[in-house]
Amino acid sequence: MTIQFAMAPFKTFSSFQLSSDVLANKKINTVCVQWFVVIVTAYLSLFREGQIVQDPFRYLLVVVAFGSMIVFQRLPIRVRSCDTQKGGPQP
Repeated sequence: MTIQFAMAPFKTFSSFQLSSDVLANKKINTVCVQWFVVIVTAYLSLFREGQIVQDPFRYLLVVVAFGSMIVFQRLPIRVRSCDTQKGGPQP
């Protein structure tokens, strides 16, 4: 069973759906957790004691983290998934 946050369906943002079955949408759940980790990590690395940290290396790390998330989401399914029997990517 899928519950949506709003009355109108979000076809563009499929990660805005909640599922009562944890294993039903593994990809959506994984993407949500990855974005949460990236956003929390960015916040913790950029802000210290209520002030913005002025370290260019930290800015670079945040940009790389957000960029890698965008790249990983755009990869085809056959690249992301692997065959557990053979240990390699599926054809």
